Amino acid sequence: MTITVLKLIASCIMILFVSYFTGRLFVTNREGKFMISCATGLIAQWGVFFIIAMPLVYLKKTVTLVMKLYFPLALLLVVAGLVYTMYSKLKSSKEGGLSVNAATAAGNLNKLKAPLTREEILYLGIFLGVLIFQLYKTIFFAVADGDDAFYVAVAEYTRVADGLYNVDPYTGYPTTMLLRYSLAPFPIFIGIIARVTGLAVSSLAHIAIPVTFILISYIIYNAIAKCLFKEARAKRYMFMALLSIFAMFSNYSINTAETFMLTRSRQGKEALAAIVLPYLFFMFFEIADGGLKKFKNFAFLILLSFAATLCSLFGNIVCEIVYLAFFIYLCINKASLKEKLSLIIIAIPGGVISLLYLLMK
Repeated sequence: MTITVLKLIASCIMILFVSYFTGRLFVTNREGKFMISCATGLIAQWGVFFIIAMPLVYLKKTVTLVMKLYFPLALLLVVAGLVYTMYSKLKSSKEGGLSVNAATAAGNLNKLKAPLTREEILYLGIFLGVLIFQLYKTIFFAVADGDDAFYVAVAEYTRVADGLYNVDPYTGYPTTMLLRYSLAPFPIFIGIIARVTGLAVSSLAHIAIPVTFILISYIIYNAIAKCLFKEARAKRYMFMALLSIFAMFSNYSINTAETFMLTRSRQGKEALAAIVLPYLFFMFFEIADGGLKKFKNFAFLILLSFAATLCSLFGNIVCEIVYLAFFIYLCINKASLKEKLSLIIIAIPGGVISLLYLLMK
């Protein structure tokens, strides 16, 4: 029992560690670098995993080959992020002072260190209390969901066997490729983590993954709140408190994003609804503030499209719809031709995946 608990804790730390240093490659001049780097890095890792896993699924290769190709690349991203972080800190110290961006961040940090008002303490306390309660319920209580019979079973088969979508998860008998699901191999990602940590998929998927993903979701919502309310901490804390309370009462339907976030975090649809899409909106809040020139990591935007597809085939279509909406926004605001073409290029990979599905259907 103790070993299992330690493995669960280690799994959460490992996911956050890998995500943070991967995210540092894409997060350079934003406030709250630690938190938003975790969210950014997790999505980037998903995008990289999809690029490797999807072709191997269709080529009917093995899980072992997926791991041999993905892990070196994932490790390379982590090491690169670690080197970049150390270089940035060393550069700042050698300059004998803070750069303009660092000075700005330091100024903002000083503002955050200002004593909290009673109003801010109240709203922040409500949010943290609700969050702790949600994590408590996630760890010590279980939610029955019929979809686990498919997704958790696929992940468990990935952990104990070496095939990729070559058996029916309901019966265990060999089957033809399940096209709809194999284009979104998120359970394979969960199964591989279970292999590495030595945990049963049921333990990992119902405890470690939900705890980590719920935290990541609130990190992204907090980043959106910063975009909306800037330095108004009371409004930001109120936003987070109301959002967490709303999530508690969102089970009027089993299909709401908040229901997925709190009860079905081990499924790819939750990762799409509560992580990828909120991050997409957060990112476009930033871009809208300064145009595409403010967001220079176009590679990450492409990885985000792949991450959405990893979570759910429908995620790819939703991303394309959001890109279209933002393209219209750029046209209304008379953005430059270069910015419009950049957004079109970013949307191409997602369109190719959609076309691939139609051709293979």
